[in-house]
Amino acid sequence: MAHPVTSDTTNAGGPSVLRVATTLLRFRRLVFIAPTITALTALLVTLLLSRHYTATASFVPQSSANASRLSALAGLSAQLGLGNLPQASAFGSPDFYKELFQTDEILRALVDTRYSVPWQGSQFEGPLTAFWRTEGPTPEYRRDQAVRRLRGYMNTAVDPRIQLVTLSVTTRSPELSTAVVERALALVSQFNQEQRQSQSAQERAFLGARLAEARRELSEAEDSVARFMERNRDFRNSPPLLFQYDRLQREVTLRQALYTTLAQNHEQSRIEEVRDTPVLTVVEPPRLPVRPDSRHLALKLLLALVAGAMLGVLAAFARDAFLRQAPEEEGLSDFERHLAEFKHEARRPWRLLGIGGA
Repeated sequence: MAHPVTSDTTNAGGPSVLRVATTLLRFRRLVFIAPTITALTALLVTLLLSRHYTATASFVPQSSANASRLSALAGLSAQLGLGNLPQASAFGSPDFYKELFQTDEILRALVDTRYSVPWQGSQFEGPLTAFWRTEGPTPEYRRDQAVRRLRGYMNTAVDPRIQLVTLSVTTRSPELSTAVVERALALVSQFNQEQRQSQSAQERAFLGARLAEARRELSEAEDSVARFMERNRDFRNSPPLLFQYDRLQREVTLRQALYTTLAQNHEQSRIEEVRDTPVLTVVEPPRLPVRPDSRHLALKLLLALVAGAMLGVLAAFARDAFLRQAPEEEGLSDFERHLAEFKHEARRPWRLLGIGGA
């Protein structure tokens, strides 16, 4: 005796392929309407949002001369058993600038700067709190809100291979984005200049004290050689005395080298303390963006369609479970009937969205 082709569950107890397909065909309009609505919503929201413009600048920080001088001093000092020389820091490295652009000190200065740029057919003049119209009970609160917003609009990247730092700022105004980048470079250059001069002043003070000490130690070493030669006028004929003389002479040579190095670096520190040359080599200056940033519309529509399709499928199964009062079998005839209806409506796709008659 032949049995009808029906299936309610798989071998594992889950819904069969036939039941899943029948459910999707039965609630096909819901499956098609959900992704259509999400895609249209994403399209509308994306088109209504304001366009943004990104200004970019790249620079290479100059290598610090202090680090190389301190390294030379440290190597020579190690030969003499001295260990109180200052150590070079990460100041001036590309990663240092990456973190510096995100500090509250720089961001607050950028927010407080008064900019003058064309905006919406007129001329805007004021700080970023006025441009963004940040709201809050106090000026400090509004300033903090603008700092948070600017931190999100500012991006810094570092290429370690060539020590290149790239700074970009995004706003709704191309002129404002360019102005903020220019101001950021100026602030960082000024900060770096002040820090370099301050560091050079501290180094000069240290080297000055160490130079005086090295002069005294050199004089003591030279006096030791002089006293030795006075007491031992014929020391070249005595191997032990000759060995002692060579040792004293090596001490004088090392002290002379240290004193000479300290004197050179002390003079260089005095020059660095008053030098006002730029410490940033700008590779790519900020230029006015001529095109707005991409909206990534295709990607957003794709994601909206996928999310809507998943939502539609879940809604279809939820509705099927709600309408099903008791467990029943989904037969092949039900599947074929819904499939035929789907093919009929597919000839006029708008019918799948519930538009028009059947």
